Amino acid sequence: MYESTSDLGGLLLTDAQAGFWPMYYDNYHPFDDFREGYREKFGKEVYVSPSQRWKWELGAKVTPAQRAQGLRECEVYRE
Repeated sequence: MYESTSDLGGLLLTDAQAGFWPMYYDNYHPFDDFREGYREKFGKEVYVSPSQRWKWELGAKVTPAQRAQGLRECEVYRE
């Protein structure tokens, strides 16, 4: 199923995992302004735990279109 690996322990976001896209997107993008402000103020990236960093790295790759697709698929599953 996976065509290549990433630096995230070999995990990739694939179409088969679309149900997870909204979670990763919503865990990352609400903090865009915070990360930018922190970077401007302190000149470095904000520290977060390794597990949160992993979630942010996944969330950074999810597009708004993928998030919407994931939400639609979850809704279909729920019905």
